[in-house]
Amino acid sequence: MPAQPPTNPPPGPYGPRPQPPHYGNIPQQPASFPAPPPPPLPPPKKSNTGLIIGLVGGGLVLVFAFLGMVGLGIFGFVALKSEPTAEPSPGDSSPTSRPAPLPYSSDKPNSPPPPNADVKSNLGQLRAGDCIVDLSNGTAPTTVPCSDPHVHQIYSVGRTPSQSGTYPGLETLKRDGSTYCKTARFELDSDRANADGLKVVYFTPNATAWQDPENRRIICAVQRPDGSDMTEDYSQTA
Repeated sequence: MPAQPPTNPPPGPYGPRPQPPHYGNIPQQPASFPAPPPPPLPPPKKSNTGLIIGLVGGGLVLVFAFLGMVGLGIFGFVALKSEPTAEPSPGDSSPTSRPAPLPYSSDKPNSPPPPNADVKSNLGQLRAGDCIVDLSNGTAPTTVPCSDPHVHQIYSVGRTPSQSGTYPGLETLKRDGSTYCKTARFELDSDRANADGLKVVYFTPNATAWQDPENRRIICAVQRPDGSDMTEDYSQTA
């Protein structure tokens, strides 16, 4: 009986033969890195609204500040018109003092002058800074050194709006006097006048004084609240 071939070859002298590498299915490569996230959206476009509002708001603040100053300026002007701090600016309110006609204190436009009164009192010769014994005593104004007792010191003199020979009437002149003395430049030291509590008064001519064109003037002055004498000089250069 023939010999059966061995099922396994005899081992070689160098030990078992290495097995060939396995060439089965190629393993999958490790998964690639995940896809990067989509690029971030660009930042939202800044709206100009905030800037505009800010600018507008700032503008309003500046405007209101300006209006405030204007308002302060307006209210200061009106308030100071009842005190001796007039500035050249229009206004509608009247000084708190009661006007009196010059050179006489009668409220009757056609009343005759007092006996021995000087109709030609030349109010046009009065100047800002002049100190007058008393403008409201019904006599021609008497100018004295400001160191002498006096009731009034003039801060402005102006012409009446009407210069015609027809007397315009006391009420019209009162309005003219109020308007002028509120808008006239205060030619005295307003700080000292205010500190001493002086008040503004104004004077206009009556019908008799109106006969002389030189008397067609508006006199703006300061006095003590009680109308008493003073010996101070409120000129800016005093």
